[in-house]
Amino acid sequence: MQLYIVRHGIAIDREDPKCPPDPERFLTEEGVQKTKGVARGLAGIGVDPGLFLTSPYTRALQTAEIFADALDYSRQKIRRNELLLPGSEPTLLFRELAREKQASSIFLFGHAPQLDDVISAALGAKKHVTALKKAGVALIELNWFFGFFQALDVTANGIQCHFASLFEIFALCDQSRKGRHGNRVPAVFIGLEKSRVFVG
Repeated sequence: MQLYIVRHGIAIDREDPKCPPDPERFLTEEGVQKTKGVARGLAGIGVDPGLFLTSPYTRALQTAEIFADALDYSRQKIRRNELLLPGSEPTLLFRELAREKQASSIFLFGHAPQLDDVISAALGAKKHVTALKKAGVALIELNWFFGFFQALDVTANGIQCHFASLFEIFALCDQSRKGRHGNRVPAVFIGLEKSRVFVG
């Protein structure tokens, strides 16, 4: 499964007098345009959308809709998921993703640092290995043996696993690289030497 982890685009500043409550903070015009550029870049390299899950917050949903338009994914199919809200527990999210194992790819739209927590959990890292920028995208390819998500649940409870799960990270998204069609793709496919981490 290819897991695309997307931080929302630039949103109205919390200090702005016009700023609404946090769940309703929306993308600025700059945020919309930069997010569209990232989404077009992914479309240009042939990314195939499978399933879109987003935080219910306005800025994340707007980001998901921009990606949906660029990737010819119906906005009506975007699912809101509270496990992508700030402060949510990554292992609970992975339990839910276990129900979507048939999907070839899943896009997650949310917030920092929670998405960095998700990446760390997938890699079995105790500290953050990414610092996703606004509209940044990370791609992780997940392979599991004997039930990958079960492994996460067991380790979350502090119990030693008796089997290993292999994760390959394809992107640490804090840089830029040109797509094969010349589009700038901020934070996509950096660090193509696959780093492998075993958990258990």
